[in-house]
Amino acid sequence: MIGVNNFTRSKVNSVEMKRQILKILKILKITKYHYLDVVFVTPKKISELHKKYLDKSGPTTVISVESGKSFRVGNSSGLGEIYLCPAEIKKSGLPNEYFLIHAILHLVGFDHKTEKQASKMLAKEKEICANIGI
Repeated sequence: MIGVNNFTRSKVNSVEMKRQILKILKILKITKYHYLDVVFVTPKKISELHKKYLDKSGPTTVISVESGKSFRVGNSSGLGEIYLCPAEIKKSGLPNEYFLIHAILHLVGFDHKTEKQASKMLAKEKEICANIGI
């Protein structure tokens, strides 16, 4: 199940958002999962989440929170939650889909703490962006 919730004044096409998420998951060969929640939040709320989950101050574009259950590509029991901040995304100039891709990659084990990890994650982001037409 994919849930899309919007707690901002920004317009969000939840049907299109779910369609894009399904495309991304298909590219990553993720076919079984119980849930993925995508939540659009205000700068204030994303700042609170940023502090809670990453111990960092201020707003950010996206935060992904793993479900806490074990995950294997192709056999997931739960992916987690993705929090997007439209106000911060707008400042970046990049589309929502880019941040969805970024967050989903985090949920399936990608990271960018080292140069090698960042290079691998960036390559996968570019591949998915090309596949979904952004």
